[in-house]
Amino acid sequence: MSVVFDYEGIIQLIEADAFPAHVLDEWKTTLGNEQARIYARLLDVIPSETAFKDKIADASSDAWETFVNPNWPDADVIKMKQRVKLARAYNAWKTGVDNAFGEGGYFADRVMAKADKFKMARYVLSIVGCKSDPDIMWRAGTKAVKFFVGDKRILRYMDSTLDTYSGEPVMAVKAAFGKRFQALVLGRLVQGFVMAMFAHEGGLTSLRDSIISSVNSDMDDILTAALKADYAAPPTSYLHLVYTASTDTWSVKAHLETAA
Repeated sequence: MSVVFDYEGIIQLIEADAFPAHVLDEWKTTLGNEQARIYARLLDVIPSETAFKDKIADASSDAWETFVNPNWPDADVIKMKQRVKLARAYNAWKTGVDNAFGEGGYFADRVMAKADKFKMARYVLSIVGCKSDPDIMWRAGTKAVKFFVGDKRILRYMDSTLDTYSGEPVMAVKAAFGKRFQALVLGRLVQGFVMAMFAHEGGLTSLRDSIISSVNSDMDDILTAALKADYAAPPTSYLHLVYTASTDTWSVKAHLETAA
């Protein structure tokens, strides 16, 4: 076996005050402009109390009842209360929708007022990147995944302070996975990193490590199924989220070897 590529990218967390202003402005403008369309779509799908009961109330209650432990005291009463409350909620729902999304509604104002909360997306941008921002560009998660699909553009965006690598990207995944591979893998990496970082920031170190282990197990399963026969399956080849306690550093590691 021989090494095809080896990559490690440090995940540098973007601070709230460094969140790209143009991304926030675009989000506010785009979402605010959607008010009328959201309103029309809601009334198209839920035009009446009958539709509300069918698509929201009863659908919610049917799902809710499967979550209620049948051995819990008064389980049937709990389920009944939820179903009855929702069945009577159409008028309140319709009033809320009209007030928020109707003409002169407060939706756009609330978007502006709560815009700073969107800066939580900095956790996602920290591992994925923002190609339109010259200070962020592609980040470790994106680069690691693109090594496996032969996207050599990432070599133009390597940062000597964050990235170390040898070899070059190669299309290592089966044709059946195609472009879906990137969405599947990067989505799971993002989910895992955000959850693990939140646990870390909350002092839940055991939970953090458990989340990382779960993510990496999923990555191994995906690569085992997705890699072409020319390449060694995990654990020899891997795509992992890593936290190094001694340096308090987060990174993504990508490693690929030939099968023979």
